[in-house]
Amino acid sequence: MAETTKNPDTKGEQNTNETTEEPKKKAPKKAKTYTVKVKNNYTGIGAGGVAFAKGVATGVNERMAQWFREHKGYTVTAE
Repeated sequence: MAETTKNPDTKGEQNTNETTEEPKKKAPKKAKTYTVKVKNNYTGIGAGGVAFAKGVATGVNERMAQWFREHKGYTVTAE
């Protein structure tokens, strides 16, 4: 049984053992990322603003990974 106390501002009793639980939130879905490798040791900005260092770009989104798959000279792997 919940404990009650008298509140002088109200006429009656109040429940002091209220449970206020936050609804459980689902963890945000992690976006899938890809690694793109180019045959030469290119360092710089590639298509779509993808940054390459020594021929490797990591953290590439799915849309850009598809672009690199469709063009010769690139190898794309899921992380």
